[in-house]
Amino acid sequence: MKFSDLPPLPFDISDAVCDKAKQIKLAIFDVDGVLTDGRLYYGKNGEKLKVFHALDGHGLKMLHRAERLAALKSNGDATADQTEAQNELTSSQ
Repeated sequence: MKFSDLPPLPFDISDAVCDKAKQIKLAIFDVDGVLTDGRLYYGKNGEKLKVFHALDGHGLKMLHRAERLAALKSNGDATADQTEAQNELTSSQ
């Protein structure tokens, strides 16, 4: 899928910004406090649970659909972060 195939945004972006965005091949995100709100919850078995905003997941999907790479950095439990990201990218479109 190409950028031109993605649904339109609810606001205008200049052609110059769009041209620069098309050059991006990899986006790297810090999970802790950026893709999450910093709160931690604990499950029944003591596992740490983080809260991700649905729009962040949607943004990752848009990058994936535009054939761009996304990397997630975490100082916390990388396994939980990777699982959440993988679930988001493989869930129904």
